[in-house]
Amino acid sequence: MIGTESTPSVISIAKSPEESAKGQREEQRASEALRIAGNTFWITTFLTGALALIAFFQLLTYKDQIHATTVIERAYIDMAHQPPGITFASWNAVVIDETYGVMRDVQVTVNIRNVGHTPAKVTARSVEVYISPSLPPIPPYAPPDRVRIHLVTNKKFKIEGHFARPLTVLNEVTGTSPQQKLFVIGYVDYMDKFGRRFRVGYGRVYAPWIDDAKLPAYWPEGVHSTALFTARNNLPFIEVPGYNYDRPRKQGEGNDWNEGPEE
Repeated sequence: MIGTESTPSVISIAKSPEESAKGQREEQRASEALRIAGNTFWITTFLTGALALIAFFQLLTYKDQIHATTVIERAYIDMAHQPPGITFASWNAVVIDETYGVMRDVQVTVNIRNVGHTPAKVTARSVEVYISPSLPPIPPYAPPDRVRIHLVTNKKFKIEGHFARPLTVLNEVTGTSPQQKLFVIGYVDYMDKFGRRFRVGYGRVYAPWIDDAKLPAYWPEGVHSTALFTARNNLPFIEVPGYNYDRPRKQGEGNDWNEGPEE
């Protein structure tokens, strides 16, 4: 029966088998395309993350290489005295001071050498003789000399120190029963080619018994050796911490913060 306005009829048009198969194939292709697109997104995301991670580790490696290069290739300043260390002026060279009486020079020569691989710029130096029973925790350095000395690898200059001290005080250092100790302390400020600032410290203590020419060490096979005696070292290292070091300087420490290594 044909439907009326009040009771319309519904006519279903069935698809042919060919059309149904075609529709299923299109649905499968659309589903496969979505699956491939999803896989591509995750693969792309993974590869992007992997590349970012590789770049991050490459950056860390590059920074480590730069740090290692600046450590290995930077300048290193060494402070070392010439043998024998401490010497005293001859008695003909003593002077009379109105306040302290008889004064005698304490003499020491310290070599400042660049033992690193790149140039250094020395900007300050200080060497002092300090006589006391012991050393304080903070080094009592003398005011430094302002210098500008460029040192390439293995080049050096020397500090020749002459320090007049009262004979009465020196007798307390060099006697058979020393009541005080004679220390030689100092430091050098320098910059490396990378613009970094360092301070190297020097600390030694006088060992008067080393200067005894009768020591068996200077008489091999019963014959006095002038060479051994001349090459003696009467200034061994100070064992107190904070006197022998090579460290970066603190901000504002030194007089060269307004200039570069090439100036």
